[in-house]
Order: sequence, then structure tokens, then C-alpha cells
Amino acid sequence: IDECNRVVINFKSALNMLTPVGHLPPEILSQIMVYVAKSYYYDAYRWGDPRQLQWFKVAHVCQTWRTVALITPSFWAYIRVRHWRTLLIPELIDRSKKIPLSVHIDLITSVDTVIDTIVTQSSRMRDLQVNGFTADLVRLCASFRNDHTAPLLQKLVLTDKSQNLKSPTIVHHSFGQPSHLCYLELNGVVFPWSNPIFSSP
Repeated sequence: IDECNRVVINFKSALNMLTPVGHLPPEILSQIMVYVAKSYYYDAYRWGDPRQLQWFKVAHVCQTWRTVALITPSFWAYIRVRHWRTLLIPELIDRSKKIPLSVHIDLITSVDTVIDTIVTQSSRMRDLQVNGFTADLVRLCASFRNDHTAPLLQKLVLTDKSQNLKSPTIVHHSFGQPSHLCYLELNGVVFPWSNPIFSSP
């Protein structure tokens, strides 16, 4: 049965190579895949239900496309997931190798393991957007301040889903002074003006 399956897969791969797109060089196909991942990351709702991880589909077209996806770290470096998909984060990070990360996470309940994973990759974070709860956000900020830095961080968006603008969460911890931060958005969260994040170079 395994041999039959291999024959079928090889036959389908050969047929795919006869199509116009099958003649694309791996380098071009790789760039297209990265474009798809970036497009989904910045505008997931345009792709339909954001829970379905639509950008994954380009890696499932055929064996050749999957191979190209797996050797393209940038394809996995744009991570946008909701709560029930957060178990995928370690695998996505592993596939992204050492590429700077853009991470957008929407938590439904507090998940310590997700925050821990983000913190361990702080040195690679370029864009970090977290929709979570008070405990998540306070712990995240405290962890970055105490043990980690985010030298590549350019964009930070924190949204407290358990609060509203009339009673925001005051976070006294910060990410230190990320030297490349150029966009900061806080929703239901307040950093005191004395917070070092406001005095970044």
C-alpha cells in the first residue's frame, strides 16, 4: 500500500510540473508564498474566517510547494493565530529559523505557555500584537523587562479584553527601551508617562 501511495504521489507531482505554475523557479515561488503570508497577517479578515489559517493552504497544493514552503523560513515568520490554534506557535517558530517574527495572537482565555513562548523569542520580535487579559499582559511586560530585550521591536499593540477604556489596566512594567519602536497602540491598557518605553531613542 505504501508503495502504491508513493507511485500516486509521484504521478501527481509529475502532472503538476506540466502546468504553467509548475515551471516557476523555487526562488520565485518562495517569494510568492511570503507575500501570501504577509497579506494574511496584515488583513486576515479579507481572506474569510481568520480561524482557518488560510495562508497554510499554499503549502498544501502539492509536494513541491510543500517542500518550498518548508525551506522558506520567512513564510512561517508571520504568525497570526487565535486561541485554539496557539498550540501551533512553537512549530511555526521552529520553522521560521532565525528570521525576525511578526506575531498577532488573540487569546480567549489566559494561557501561560503562549506568553512564555513569546518571551523566549523576544530578541526576534519585530511586530507583536497581543489581545489578551490583564494577567497575560502584565506578565508579558514584566517578563520582557526582567529577563529579555526586544531590540528589533518596531510595532507593539496590547489589548486588554477584560477591561474597557473607563477602567484601563495600568501596567508599570515595560519592554525597557526598544530602540526601533515606532508604533505603540494600547487598548484598555495604560503605561505611566514615566515608563521607559516612552523614552526610547
